[in-house]
Amino acid sequence: MMKNKGFTLLELLMVVAVMGLLGTVATAGYYAAVTGMEVRGAKEAVASVMLAAQQRAATDHVPTGVLFYNQLLREGSDDTSAAAVGVAVAVRAGGRVSCVVNSKYIFDEFNDINFGRKSLRRNTKAEQRSAIEDQSANVLLYRIDMAGEKIEISAVKDYVVERDYNTGECEETMAALGQPVTNISSFAFMIADNASSFHKTANSKWSAGDLYGYEIAAIQLPHNMVFGDSDGNIPNSIDSPIKVDPVKPIFFRSDGRRKGSSSVKMATCRTKDASGALRVDDKFSSDNMDEKDK
Repeated sequence: MMKNKGFTLLELLMVVAVMGLLGTVATAGYYAAVTGMEVRGAKEAVASVMLAAQQRAATDHVPTGVLFYNQLLREGSDDTSAAAVGVAVAVRAGGRVSCVVNSKYIFDEFNDINFGRKSLRRNTKAEQRSAIEDQSANVLLYRIDMAGEKIEISAVKDYVVERDYNTGECEETMAALGQPVTNISSFAFMIADNASSFHKTANSKWSAGDLYGYEIAAIQLPHNMVFGDSDGNIPNSIDSPIKVDPVKPIFFRSDGRRKGSSSVKMATCRTKDASGALRVDDKFSSDNMDEKDK
C-alpha cells in the first residue's frame, strides 16, 4: 500500500513567502513604471505648450509667454483631501492698454476688441443688454510684463462694453503727460466684481501702456505634481503651492526667439500629514528647449 505524499506546513509557508516577495517586487515595479510615464507625459505636455507659444510668436509676429503656477484642488472639506497641481498657460499678446478708467474699464482704442465678442453698444436695447449681462461669465485676461518677467491674471467679463470717456478720466491722464484732453468712444474690457473668487490670483493692476494677452493653450499636471523655479525651489506646504511668484514665465519675442534664460522645474510631492506639509518625492526639469536668447 502506497503512502500519500503532501506538503508540510513549512513548505507551504515558504511558498507563500516567496509569492509575497514576488508580488511586492512586481507592485513596486508597476508603480515605478506608472510614475515614470507620468513624468514623461508631464515633460511632453509642458514642451508642447512652450512650442505652441514659440510657433504662435513666429507666425503672428507678436510676443508670447508661458505662465506657470500651482493651484490647490480640494476633493473634500478638509486639507487632507487636497491635491496640489501645476498649471502652464501659453499667452499671446493682443494689444496695449490705452486708458484705464475707475480701475474697472480697460480700453484699447487702437484694436477692435469687440471683434468676435459679445458687445454692449451704447444703442443696445435694454432687454438685450439684460440678457447679455445675465448670461455673462468671467474669462481671464493676462497682463504681460516682459521687462519685469511677469504675467499677471485678471478676470474680466466675456463681453466688451462701448463707452464714451474723456482722456482726463484715465488714471494716468493725458493732461499729466502734457497731452491735450479729448473725448473718445471705444470698447473696453470690464473687470469682474468677483475676480478673486473666480480665480485666486486674479489681482492684476492695470495702467496705460500695459501689454495684454489671451490664452492660446493650457495644460494641467497630474495630481501632486507642481512647478518650482529654476533654482529648484519647490513649495513645501499645502498653502504655498498656489503662489505664482516663485516661478518666472518664459517669453518668446515676436520673431520666435526665446527671451532670457529662465527655466522651470517640476516635482512630484505628497501630503505628509494633516498639517498640510508636502513631501517632495522627486525633482526634474521640464526645460527641454535649449535655444535661449539673452
